[in-house]
Amino acid sequence: SAFAGRAPSSTRVAKVATPLRAALQVSAEMKPVMIGLAADSGCGKSTFMRRITACFGGDPQPPKGGNPDSNTLLSDLTTVVCLDDYHSSDRKGRQKEGVTALNPCAQNFDLMY
Repeated sequence: SAFAGRAPSSTRVAKVATPLRAALQVSAEMKPVMIGLAADSGCGKSTFMRRITACFGGDPQPPKGGNPDSNTLLSDLTTVVCLDDYHSSDRKGRQKEGVTALNPCAQNFDLMY
């Protein structure tokens, strides 16, 4: 860590007694929270979402019967929907078609319904 070995710059230091996942409790009164994440290709979005999902516990897995390499993940407390799963072509196919992943023609939005 970039902060390893440095003294805190404040006299207020948080004391964490348990990991975050142990402190999370779900009740019927809680409302769902949605987090949207968009960034450049290959910058670590999927890694970040896997780590966020790990904070909530459970064992996130791709949907049963779907692509085992998918970044769409399901667990007891979280669902990560990876929009890459809705591309109508892979990178090579889009290159042949002359479109980017941002082009609506490169999406199969009907899969979302």
